[in-house]
Amino acid sequence: MIRGCRDCSFLFECGGPNGHPDLFGCHRVTREVCRANGWTCPDCSPGEFLRRKVAIELRSKVNSRLIGPSLLLPSYVPVLQHRYGWSGRLPFEIVAIPTSKVLGGRGGRFGPLFDSAKELRRKFRLGLDTQVLLVSVNTDPFLERYWRWAKVTRTPQRLAALDIAGITIPNFSFFSDAPRFHHLYNRGRLQACLNELADAGVPVVPHIHALTSGDLTYWLAWLRKHPEVRHVCREFQTGNDEDAVDELARLQDDVGRALHPVIVGGARFAARLRGRFAHFTIVDSRPFMAALHRRRAVDRDGLLDWKPYPTRTRREVGALLKHNIELYSESFEKPIVRQTSMFDLFDRLSVRQATSASSQPTFATVATDGRRAVRLPMLIETSALRIGNEDAGRA
Repeated sequence: MIRGCRDCSFLFECGGPNGHPDLFGCHRVTREVCRANGWTCPDCSPGEFLRRKVAIELRSKVNSRLIGPSLLLPSYVPVLQHRYGWSGRLPFEIVAIPTSKVLGGRGGRFGPLFDSAKELRRKFRLGLDTQVLLVSVNTDPFLERYWRWAKVTRTPQRLAALDIAGITIPNFSFFSDAPRFHHLYNRGRLQACLNELADAGVPVVPHIHALTSGDLTYWLAWLRKHPEVRHVCREFQTGNDEDAVDELARLQDDVGRALHPVIVGGARFAARLRGRFAHFTIVDSRPFMAALHRRRAVDRDGLLDWKPYPTRTRREVGALLKHNIELYSESFEKPIVRQTSMFDLFDRLSVRQATSASSQPTFATVATDGRRAVRLPMLIETSALRIGNEDAGRA
């Protein structure tokens, strides 16, 4: 078994489990566990490892110029998980649909479930000019089926006929306890799928998945090689947190151009995204699922609440869905209200009073909030009230 990185012939390609050589290497599980999970490993299954490596190389040869969504994606794109339980047309410019709801079948029959762009939009009760973004964040069985049959059945070419706005690339699982070779295999599959879709003329949104600093280095080099790429995808349904947002922001700084993150299931990080990116898009199905569970969005002083809302017909559910999407979308367009601490208020007051020719306040003490000294004026009631009113007027 492979015990360390120093003598591993794949060190240059791999970079090490954490982006640098490791004393014990990446293979810390038994051979039986590795084989039982079907992981990619030259030590446990050398034949399978070689076969997969060749397959990746063959399917990654295409080097087309990538195209992304042609329209500027809004701050929120609603996901329609399926087309059942509601009726009526949704009058939105763009919606998202899981790729697994557009592609299906097994074996040689794998491919689009709809024959034309018109049929796809009619089945999902959309306008004929509604743009559709396919989201490929899905379970492993579907992703493995896509990898096995998409090229054989010319699925990318058939997807191009559906006139979709774009598709996020399948995000094959990166298990933290799997050998590093399996991570590289899945990263290679992601790249191969991207190339095949781009070669067919399908707008693509690459899925940036990084477990190690070596993965980040790979994506940095890849983005520099493809200056035409603006949209990138990251999913937050399986454990990613605000550190992943900061990671994307650092990647944007390093690559030297603005990126537009497409965030799947990360609505709770909207404020953080707004502070780091000029444009971003949240993609989730919360308004859709709320409508199907008969919940209506209610704005309570800027915060959304979901109240029971019984319906009698499928058309009423459709109207409820439309309302939920509209109100939920508006919540991402509102400016962020930044809270001001008492120390900041006193600091701002001190500056204003010090620069005012008509007022010479007396400072009684000096306080600190752990970052800076704050001078506190003795009489602040009327001035503080005036500042609060001025700030409210500007807001």
